[in-house]
Amino acid sequence: NPSNLVSLKMDINNVQKYEFITLKFKFQPEILYRVYDEFNYENIKHNEDGTVEAIITFPKGDWIYGYILSFGSLAEILEPEDVRTRIKELLNTTLNIYQ
Repeated sequence: NPSNLVSLKMDINNVQKYEFITLKFKFQPEILYRVYDEFNYENIKHNEDGTVEAIITFPKGDWIYGYILSFGSLAEILEPEDVRTRIKELLNTTLNIYQ
């Protein structure tokens, strides 16, 4: 269908307008099922202590903080530093609500 091809071309053109960010995580063994589902295997490094480090690239946006926090205490964001800092701020804000 030609209209679908036009729509696809418009979507591809829009993707090129996004800025991307690469995130580096450290995951605990209990959450590996999600890591294997959501990350490319070539971007996963197994550590001797049972944890894994994984890298993923996403379009930039505030939505990434919710994604990171969805792993709870079973993940640590290692890089980039500004994302680590923002996660700390969000967690401190949330903690203050419950004090």
